[in-house]
Amino acid sequence: MSHEDVFKVLRDIAAADAMSYWIVGALTLVVFVVMRAMLPVKSLANVFAPAVFCGGLAGIYTAATWGLVASTEKTVNVTVWATLGMMVALLAMIALVRLVDAVTRIRTPLTNAAPR
Repeated sequence: MSHEDVFKVLRDIAAADAMSYWIVGALTLVVFVVMRAMLPVKSLANVFAPAVFCGGLAGIYTAATWGLVASTEKTVNVTVWATLGMMVALLAMIALVRLVDAVTRIRTPLTNAAPR
């Protein structure tokens, strides 16, 4: 996959219609409020929100590209695929945060202290 292909996909994702942006924005706001209330570190909601928003748009693009249809109504399709895209993005972000935490965790060596 060349750089041109990647930029084409990103351009197509960004070229979503206004309804898609409004639905994804509203769902992202709901997710942000819930994460802000539930997470022990409140700033993680600020980090996750842009990824969740992009995941929603990517879910809509992926469903349109693969021809997946959940209903005959366009708004239902946008909502369903945006929600699934957001869930995948959130799971990916949680896995990434856990990986970074595991890599950067500094452990103390398990040695016995010398008796005095």
